[in-house]
Amino acid sequence: MYVEGSSALETEKKQLKVVLGLFGGSYLVRCAFDVLVGFYLIEVTGFCGDYPGFFELSQSLYFFLSDVLPIMALYRMHH
Repeated sequence: MYVEGSSALETEKKQLKVVLGLFGGSYLVRCAFDVLVGFYLIEVTGFCGDYPGFFELSQSLYFFLSDVLPIMALYRMHH
């Protein structure tokens, strides 16, 4: 039975807000990045051709921050 002001439920609600904020922020960052790549596609393809190693490194960092970090935060909060 739910008791208003229960500390366990309040803690879960706070953690849920953080997790939803992380996933929502990650989604918005990915969306903004994809829109920028779409606008400047010719410059992005030129950059990829000129600096392939730097592009791969930055892409790996980007995917780590936008995909793995929210999942790691979710795992850490519940264990």
